[in-house]
Amino acid sequence: MATRPSVFRGLLRLLLRGPVIGAMVAIGVLALVIAADNYHWGWTVIPVHYRVSFGVEVGGIDYTGASVVQVTYEQAPIWQPWVKLGASGGAIYEGQAATLRLPDGKVLCMMTNGQIVVGKKTRGSVVGIANRLFPPSLDTGGRLDVIDTYDAAHISGNMDIPLDLLPPILLFESAADPRSAHLFDPQRADLWLGIGASFLGARIAVTSEPQTTGIATVLPWLANDALPEPLTGVNDPFHHESGGSFLFKAYFY
Repeated sequence: MATRPSVFRGLLRLLLRGPVIGAMVAIGVLALVIAADNYHWGWTVIPVHYRVSFGVEVGGIDYTGASVVQVTYEQAPIWQPWVKLGASGGAIYEGQAATLRLPDGKVLCMMTNGQIVVGKKTRGSVVGIANRLFPPSLDTGGRLDVIDTYDAAHISGNMDIPLDLLPPILLFESAADPRSAHLFDPQRADLWLGIGASFLGARIAVTSEPQTTGIATVLPWLANDALPEPLTGVNDPFHHESGGSFLFKAYFY
């Protein structure tokens, strides 16, 4: 008879302990889910280097500027069903604008990250250009207008960039002054570069070259942390030529 109360007490302790154990398990599973999502455990990650180049002819001499940027293509594994549709993969851009320094001190800068706004629209990201010019494989069963990790692992080649996909190009009359920026019109190169000057086109190529660095050696104000932003004001040429936009350092990276 003396053992019956102890049995009841044991059952009661087990029942009380059950919710605690369940809560601990739930917290552990939630932590695992969050960690898997944040650190992309099990994700397929394919980095691709693109070389973006452009050229001009000035005074009968050809000049070329280029930048190698990286686009990292990611895809979540099927065992992570909590990843929302549409956020299960993507393309992450890393790099800096392509620069071309001319003998007279002017600098042309092709903005490749797709952040700069011209006419109230962003355009010219390397990610978008690659999606348009390097057709994804028909074997993946995915979207035909987006490069996925399968395509990224097999991508190669080089393509001319048509004018309708061309990233914005800035012309700095002085490399030391961001407020000297103009929105360069490739179809009217002679307007800024002199009589007979012409735009020679732009290309994008898959490459094994390392990422380009050192843009601050061409545009030194990018390394000046004390320089206020935006870099341009309402009375500067770029503001009017771009339809009311401003320049920020982030546009160059």
